[in-house]
Amino acid sequence: MNVGQPRILIVDDSPTDRGLMAAFVESFGWEAVTAREGVAGVALAMREPFDALVFDHNMPGKTGLQ
Repeated sequence: MNVGQPRILIVDDSPTDRGLMAAFVESFGWEAVTAREGVAGVALAMREPFDALVFDHNMPGKTGLQ
């Protein structure tokens, strides 16, 4: 991680969508951190600082809307 580099948490149960969003974020030189499901994403967001969170709105367990 570079100092001052934005960190974006991407939570999506689709490997394809998660990978595309991570590639997009990284194309700006930012750090993309990913999680496969909502509960893990929330736990990660509680442990580490992020500049932005991107949650899929429709996932099993915990959705981005919750």
